[in-house]
Amino acid sequence: MTTKYKNNIVRTSYFWGISGSVFLLGTYFLTLTLLNSFEYAFEEIKVLGIWIALLTAGFGIQTGLFVYVRGSLKARATAQATASIAITGGMSATAMVACCMHHITSFLPILGLSAASLFLSKYQSFFLAIGVASNLLGITVMLRLIQKQELYESGHGVLGRLLKFDMNRALAVNLLVGMTLATIILIRSI
Repeated sequence: MTTKYKNNIVRTSYFWGISGSVFLLGTYFLTLTLLNSFEYAFEEIKVLGIWIALLTAGFGIQTGLFVYVRGSLKARATAQATASIAITGGMSATAMVACCMHHITSFLPILGLSAASLFLSKYQSFFLAIGVASNLLGITVMLRLIQKQELYESGHGVLGRLLKFDMNRALAVNLLVGMTLATIILIRSI
């Protein structure tokens, strides 16, 4: 693969990663504004800022990595990684569902489901933690795929430096940390 083509893949990955983050944040803000008000949306972003930042960044990183993997594999015409990409896409979708699950609380009382609204409000931090943990797992799975398929230049660029680490081990650590964080937050919610 030529350097020019590889640089094009990297630029495209950054573009789609940033676009994915902006799209997610915009959708979140628009949803809250339509369901409540602009002021409410702004206050929610202030209150949940760190969670929203982590989820938005995680989604953008996964999007960028997905575009990078797809472009690199297409350039190499390797078909064996299709299953890994599908799994990672599923993790990303799961993270988004977990991320947005707490927004259901905004309109459940309107539907007469106050008990469900109270439940989701009480465990909002838990759902957010699951979303962040899922994003980290999705990112690590993508990095593991990049490492396994050798879709990077060793020692060059962000990926080259990051992929000096064993992504199999990183996946295990992320899983353990994510489960621990989610358990702690769930226990604190009770």
